[in-house]
Amino acid sequence: MMLELLLFSMIPIVISQAMTKEEMTVYKNFLANQKRLYKDLFADYDPTLSAIYTLHKSQWINQNTTKHPPMTELNLIMAMLKLVDVVEVEEKATFLFDYSAEWTDHRLTWNPLEYGGISHIYVPQKTIWLPEITIADA
Repeated sequence: MMLELLLFSMIPIVISQAMTKEEMTVYKNFLANQKRLYKDLFADYDPTLSAIYTLHKSQWINQNTTKHPPMTELNLIMAMLKLVDVVEVEEKATFLFDYSAEWTDHRLTWNPLEYGGISHIYVPQKTIWLPEITIADA
């Protein structure tokens, strides 16, 4: 007996009006600029190297004359927190939460005027350095 596993992905398809010739030209220019921006940004980018500058308090650098970049700030925003379970006997509580994290990776900056006005792009998570965030018991 032979079994086959079929996987289906439900992707909603929205039917929209066709683009005019002018709209299609603008869209193709946007895609070309986005592709060029992505290629330029990630040509020498290594997501395994931290974006955090660590020489602010280095003993090997003259702190009085060296101009350091600003310290990296990581902003965490708790979007949702839900109490899932409480076990009083074990003094244990289980939570489910969702958060967003914001920081600046100065290696990923560009002049929007050089890329058709593109001021932000979306990339896969594996493409960029992500800070390691660990939630610990408190």
